[in-house]
Amino acid sequence: MISIKILVALMILFFSFVSLFTILEIFGREDRRLSIDKLKSFHKISGRMLFVLIIVNVLLGIYMLTKLATEGINFSAFGVIHAILATVVLIIFFLKILFIKRYNKFYNHAKVLGILLVFFTIFLFSVSGGYKIINRLGLYFYQ
Repeated sequence: MISIKILVALMILFFSFVSLFTILEIFGREDRRLSIDKLKSFHKISGRMLFVLIIVNVLLGIYMLTKLATEGINFSAFGVIHAILATVVLIIFFLKILFIKRYNKFYNHAKVLGILLVFFTIFLFSVSGGYKIINRLGLYFYQ
C-alpha cells in the first residue's frame, strides 16, 4: 500500500509539472494552444495546490522530526539528504512567492526560481519518493 507521504509527493510532482507547463506555454511560445488567461489561471491554481501540499509536507516533516527526537534515533545519510533538499524546495518556493507578491522589482527572477523549484522537486522526488516506490514494488536494479 502506498503511504500518504508518497501520495503527497506524487501530487507535488504533478502540480509542479502543471505549473512548469503553463508557464513555459505563456512565456516560451507564440502559438499557444490555450489563451493566456486560462494558462495563468491554471498556473495560479496549481501554485495554490502546491502551497497547500508543501504545508502538509512541512507538517508531516515536523511530526517526523519530533518523533525522531523523542525516540532518540539518529538521522541516516538518506534522511539528511532528504531534509536538505526539502529545505531548499521550501526556501525557493517562499522566495518565489515573496518576489511575486511583495518585491515586484524581482518579478523577472520568479521565472528562474520556478524552474529551479521544479528541478529540485524532481530531484527530491527521485532521490526520496522514487527510491521508496521502487523499494515497495520490489524492483531492484542491482544484486
